[in-house]
Amino acid sequence: MAIQLERLAAAPSEPVSLAEVKAALRLTYDSEDAVLAGLITAAREGVEAELGVSLAPTRWREVRDGFAPADGEGALGLLRGPLISVETITAADPSGAAQTLDPRRYRVLAGRPGRVAPVAQAWPHPGVSGGGVVIDYTAGFDPAPEPLRQAVVARAAWRFLNREAAPPPDLAEGLLAPFRLPRL
Repeated sequence: MAIQLERLAAAPSEPVSLAEVKAALRLTYDSEDAVLAGLITAAREGVEAELGVSLAPTRWREVRDGFAPADGEGALGLLRGPLISVETITAADPSGAAQTLDPRRYRVLAGRPGRVAPVAQAWPHPGVSGGGVVIDYTAGFDPAPEPLRQAVVARAAWRFLNREAAPPPDLAEGLLAPFRLPRL
């Protein structure tokens, strides 16, 4: 079952500021601010992808082939968390036209991982085999937990100081470990 993830709207700002990373590096000049800003974004995106989280409220779209895999309650786990809200769920009808599900047909199980579950009846069967289900939702910490913020600072600072080096050792592993979800 294929799932495509697309960021619909990014958070208005990074959860870690340029000034914070410059302070950690003890930088007083501004000539490399653009480079450092890019490294902050890359570090944040790496932490988010690794943990399946958004460090700030972000709008996402998941395009799925169907309503699977689901747990024993029929709930679908979403790829990014912590889940704040589900804006819409659409499923293709037999002609392929998108039909918006009535929000009373599902319940939102906020948190991490976020899930949506059908109420009283099973999920409908999408009328197309590929990309027949679209879920638009908002997920993210508000504010980001300090250990995750510090992981972004550590990774951005290391990459700034070691631009020509191989991929960095994971200096932030101890900061990330409590946020890892167990995998079955």
